[in-house]
Amino acid sequence: VHHHRQIKGTVGGVVAAAVGDPAVFVSVGAMHQGPAGGGPMIAIVDHG
Repeated sequence: VHHHRQIKGTVGGVVAAAVGDPAVFVSVGAMHQGPAGGGPMIAIVDHG
């Protein structure tokens, strides 16, 4: 199993627990895109 899947599962679980809703989407497809020294980001959006 590639480490991206483990990261995706971990981040998804943490975000779901933080917002109290398991309906979250975590993407690791663009992991190596962006400026040098850039880091991960998260957006929590409530449409309700």
